[in-house]
Amino acid sequence: MIQSETNVDYDVAIVGAGPVGALLANLLGCGGRRVLLIDKEREIYALPRAVHFDGEVMRAFQSIGLADEIAAISRASSKGMHFISSTGQTLLIRRGFDGVGPQGWANDYYVHQPDLEAVLRKALARHQSVVARYGVEVTAIKETADAVAVGLTCAERQPETLTANYLIGCDGARSFVRDRLHPRGSRPASAVARGRCAHEADDAAGKEPARIHGPTLRSEPSHDPCLRRWQPQAVGDHADAR
Repeated sequence: MIQSETNVDYDVAIVGAGPVGALLANLLGCGGRRVLLIDKEREIYALPRAVHFDGEVMRAFQSIGLADEIAAISRASSKGMHFISSTGQTLLIRRGFDGVGPQGWANDYYVHQPDLEAVLRKALARHQSVVARYGVEVTAIKETADAVAVGLTCAERQPETLTANYLIGCDGARSFVRDRLHPRGSRPASAVARGRCAHEADDAAGKEPARIHGPTLRSEPSHDPCLRRWQPQAVGDHADAR
């Protein structure tokens, strides 16, 4: 939701303080923006969901001064991965890449997500313009002519409404923000569905598909070997990953 500059409480309100929301709050804080970061959970969820990031994401961490701290809690890897079905069939092979990638970092890192979130949240204290509020739930979103009004509730205080020029939803699979933008039953078709249509059109025209599609997945072509990291194979192919 984009609004014009006006006299509001914050430049940007971010809903969701997972890795994406916390990284964005740090990026905006480095630029001196007034940011409100909101998460309905008081504590970091103890189990990981994301386990991997690449060299481009490490560049983003570097840009906010956290590359060394995050490198210390993650593990660089040149190994690939096999995605295997319950019957032992190889569905997808993700090849590795040796050495430094085009971003100036290893191409692949593995990390325990709660540790990553802890580093990103701790770093928010460096930015006086960033306010992080945990245990606070967004209950309403309303666009006006010159702002976005965000209704908040928490156990410690009365419900309140704050305003921002921008509202960004980083609140995961059960996103409150997305549901308000596109109520259930009225959302646009998924990217997977659109990709399937484009892929079938390319097949009919004799072109190499540019999207993952169907039971035998293929990667997007690239002349740069470190960009063609996804190398799906035919089902039953057990070629070793690097």
